Amino acid sequence: MTVRKRFSGAVLLAAVFACGCGADFDPYNRLGGLRVLAVRSEPPAPAPGETAKLSALVYTTDKDPVVSMAWSWCPFAGSANDGYPCLLTEAELRTMGAGDMVPAYDLGREAEASFLHGVDPQVLKALCAPAGMGMGPSAISAAFLPSCDGGFPVTVKLVVKTAKDTVTTVRTLKLRVDPDKDANANPTVDGITATLAGAERPVTETPEVTLPRNVDTVVKVAVPEAAAERYMGKDDNGQPAMVRERIFVTWFVEAGETRSERTSFIDGVVALPDALSNKWKPPLTKQYARDTLKIIVVVRDDRGGVAWTGGAVRLGAVK
Repeated sequence: MTVRKRFSGAVLLAAVFACGCGADFDPYNRLGGLRVLAVRSEPPAPAPGETAKLSALVYTTDKDPVVSMAWSWCPFAGSANDGYPCLLTEAELRTMGAGDMVPAYDLGREAEASFLHGVDPQVLKALCAPAGMGMGPSAISAAFLPSCDGGFPVTVKLVVKTAKDTVTTVRTLKLRVDPDKDANANPTVDGITATLAGAERPVTETPEVTLPRNVDTVVKVAVPEAAAERYMGKDDNGQPAMVRERIFVTWFVEAGETRSERTSFIDGVVALPDALSNKWKPPLTKQYARDTLKIIVVVRDDRGGVAWTGGAVRLGAVK
């Protein structure tokens, strides 16, 4: 979840009604200003005593570069409207017997952060619903204690600033309570291709492929079948079963239109190759005068795994 500091909702609505017109918003996958597109943990769900490396995929324009990044975490975070305040202090967490290895809430100001899963697993188990009912600090109602399927959920927050903008993003990090259960790996992504004249051409950081403007071009992201892992989870009826991860793909572009903003793989419903393919129509020159264009693809699984890739293309004439 991402929060941007610009205008309040009330001010924005007032402006819309005052002008008597509807707002014309860009699609979700259109890139134009500062965005945090994804936050990744390696591994996605750390085991007790394991250190997770946290990194972020940040997009901004060349004219407004990132000037600062600030990482933090919290076991119980408040609402987005309040800025995700931590409802439990570090001192309170330690008095609950969480252990001496619990990391400080402040994870630093670097581009990447490290998070040591140093919380006593027994404390986490006690705080999981329903076993933790009636426990915990007074600021937290027992009715809101979390389900711990896949691990105990904590909140990681990242604040990214440029000279003109600030974006706050949060993601849930699952802390495993059993080192032998719920392990997961981030998906593997092997690049993007564009299909031209029947041939798949690699889309790289250096624009080497030329796409026609105002024409649908098939673009694909390479993700191996093994990326959708099998694990012991629950079936559609909530019963324990061996299931396969679902894969979700988001297609971000600086301009133009994609057939789908997001595509997904669901075992037995949507085939993986279908989820990894999309169509992209770059804009006309009058809509976008620049002759190069970026595409970024984020791949997620439904257990917290994240990966991404990107590249740039040149823009040609309309066929």
